Amino acid sequence: MNIVLLTAFEPFNGYHYNVTQQIVEELNGVEIENFVVRGIVLPVSFKRARQELLSTLKEMKPRIVVGMGMAPRATKVIVELAAHNVAFSTVPDNDGYAPQGEFLEGENLVVMPTRMPLHTILHRCVKEMKLPIVFSMTVGSYLCNLAAYTIHRYLNENNGVGGFIHLPPSTDLAMRMKLDTYLPKKVLVDCVLCIVRSCIEELKQCYSPGHTLGEQ
Repeated sequence: MNIVLLTAFEPFNGYHYNVTQQIVEELNGVEIENFVVRGIVLPVSFKRARQELLSTLKEMKPRIVVGMGMAPRATKVIVELAAHNVAFSTVPDNDGYAPQGEFLEGENLVVMPTRMPLHTILHRCVKEMKLPIVFSMTVGSYLCNLAAYTIHRYLNENNGVGGFIHLPPSTDLAMRMKLDTYLPKKVLVDCVLCIVRSCIEELKQCYSPGHTLGEQ
């Protein structure tokens, strides 16, 4: 079967858990049409995460990739439109490392666009299903940007579909840590599944006669 790769991150910065890890564990092995979901949890480490992600992409060769990160102040699920090859952080990762403007690769700034089917997500997930999903150009420069850039580059080079999304904390985590922004876990799962199904639809259409990937 074709593979949909979902990526998540382990807990970071004192949070009890990361809702993206919970979603990956819940959806791992789920079959949607002729696709099967495979999930991995990346370390919150600038020095380890990218290599683990690259190795997984090389091994699995997924047709669809949806990377996920938790954004503690987000109020909706955010589809990130672009990512860049610069790593910068004032907050150390779980290894205690905080990069200061280093390039993930090369020596010049590179911006990689998403391969998400934006119009399909907007019409199916937002307008029809009324799911709380928005688009953004502010992925940041922490580990989520690292994963997003790596995923976007892979998809653009291999004519795949997908990209990176940020998720708010779940209600349970918000209650435990007294956070102001959150969404129920079921809503978060529904958003992820709708985005995955939209990617599957786009991939099927892009191999139909006369259709080019990304056309709406």
